[in-house]
Amino acid sequence: MSDVLNKADLLVDASYAELEKVLDFVSDAARGACFSKESTAELAIAVEEIFTNICKYAYEDVDGEARIICLAEPGQIRVDLIDSGKAFDPTAHADPDANLATKDRKPGGLGVFIAKKLVMSMTYERVDGQNRLTLIKEG
Repeated sequence: MSDVLNKADLLVDASYAELEKVLDFVSDAARGACFSKESTAELAIAVEEIFTNICKYAYEDVDGEARIICLAEPGQIRVDLIDSGKAFDPTAHADPDANLATKDRKPGGLGVFIAKKLVMSMTYERVDGQNRLTLIKEG
């Protein structure tokens, strides 16, 4: 991302109660990057999946936080979702076979699979005890 127009940072509790705030934050950043309504909605779906996974799995039974950083330029956005919960790399897991009947498929992984399909790239790194999942989307 060469000509970043806008950088925005949001720190929230890793709680489902914060989901609307997170989605509004990311959608505002996407609109600021001149995204179409369709691309903004696709990004919001991907972010919702990742954020709700942080809420459900990252901290287990203790409170925690999530930081969302948006770097936007015309037609492209980078969204970093960062938490200090247990290490988990969703990009390291094989995609589910979407051609199998629901009854023949193992549970789990479909939401991350859909999120991957809605963005240009999804990468993960664990740095200094933090999970950082980066989504890049063109709009």
